Amino acid sequence: MTVVTRLFLVTAALVALAAPGRAQTLPVQLDVDYAAFMYDDETTLVEFYLGIGARSLTYTAAEGGGYRAELPLHLALRPTSESAPAGASTAAVWEQEATLQFSAADTSTLAIGQFFLDRMRAAVPPGVYALDVTVPADEATGRGEFRINLDPIEVHDFSNDDVAALSDLTLATAIRASTDREGPFYHNGLDVVPNPSGLFGEGLSRLNYYAEAYGIPETLGAGPYTLYVFVSTPGTGAPLPGMEQRVQRPVRDPDVLAGNFDLSALPSAGYELNVAVLNSENEVVAHREKRFFLVNPDVAVQAVAGGPEGLDAARFAVMGEEEIDLVLRQVRALATSTEISQIGRLRLLEAKRAFLATFWRNRDDDADASQNLAYNEFQERLRATTRFGRGDTPGYETDRGRVYLKYGQPSEVEPHPFEEDQVPHEIWTYYNIPGQAGRKLFVFADREGMATYDLIYSDVIGENSNANWQQMLAR
Repeated sequence: MTVVTRLFLVTAALVALAAPGRAQTLPVQLDVDYAAFMYDDETTLVEFYLGIGARSLTYTAAEGGGYRAELPLHLALRPTSESAPAGASTAAVWEQEATLQFSAADTSTLAIGQFFLDRMRAAVPPGVYALDVTVPADEATGRGEFRINLDPIEVHDFSNDDVAALSDLTLATAIRASTDREGPFYHNGLDVVPNPSGLFGEGLSRLNYYAEAYGIPETLGAGPYTLYVFVSTPGTGAPLPGMEQRVQRPVRDPDVLAGNFDLSALPSAGYELNVAVLNSENEVVAHREKRFFLVNPDVAVQAVAGGPEGLDAARFAVMGEEEIDLVLRQVRALATSTEISQIGRLRLLEAKRAFLATFWRNRDDDADASQNLAYNEFQERLRATTRFGRGDTPGYETDRGRVYLKYGQPSEVEPHPFEEDQVPHEIWTYYNIPGQAGRKLFVFADREGMATYDLIYSDVIGENSNANWQQMLAR
């Protein structure tokens, strides 16, 4: 299947906030996001949003002038182990092979802040899934294979239309009226141009959102209902000053919800967009939230009460840029694909500090504000990875170091350093990986005889699942 994709400028001003670092780390700059909507009694419609950095592609001259590029992709949506019925397979419920095609009149004018955007759709049963996106290797251009994994993806059940519910929230760079039903981003009379990175900032300071409300008449009756939308710091559930909207809306089913917020007065940090349906007693009957990151270097952090102050902010406020950049490299092992994309675009020191403060605050489940247990545990793991370092490669950047940082100490380590017919290798076993039920394996092999121990196989969703790993061990 071939998908033709159009070029959208995120904004020229956003280029000043972007950095080419991620394009140097990954062969192609790729952002992925999703949203789920009502479809029918048995399935839910899931939309996958893709953003591809225009400058990270390889172009060739096109007939008739200009330049073109292609990017093959494989997408697979698999139920997570815990959500699959007992004894059921976690084989993909939806797969898509696509070759995205792009064109540019003049590649020399492409800027870091320009992205190709695309949308794919799948109707699947409700459940908890993981999405694997694979870009295969291309010997002609020297591009290596890489993967992005979104886990978990919670596909909600909207089949009970007697109960009020909200779809997922789509964050957008622009929303405009449209009659083009065949358009790539058409939604109920609107073009909703997604922002898969979840990154906003100077020049892209208006956050647009799209959602759908279901079952409102059955739940609230015929009268108008209240839509309450606000921006908060993650986990607080409290609106920031000037960042809330309360609107009386006529009852419709479904009801199409679209709006925006001006973020220009907020400091750089991670935030949460909240959308809620309220009844006549001001009680919440349906709610969804979506996190995003904002880069506003000209706004002081202290300008917003209840903003990103605290232990985590203070920890990184005293670090210089070289140390901050080191920490950003280290936390990639834990970062989601969206966070990795955001890391790659951070240039200004204050934006990097704000990102790290938000990154660790989001992972702190302990109510004790005097410490961050997730950060402390990560530091212990980081120290343990030093034994995996080789030459100029620090331990945390090796395959064993990355796995150790992400999943912790393995339950069992089975070394095989001197097998007669096999290269030196190690088998790590885990029994406690969240969302991955049962025994899980990682196989590391020193195929070059340099004690590098590359990961050649794992049965953990999102990791390298090479079916020929046993042949790779043969001398």
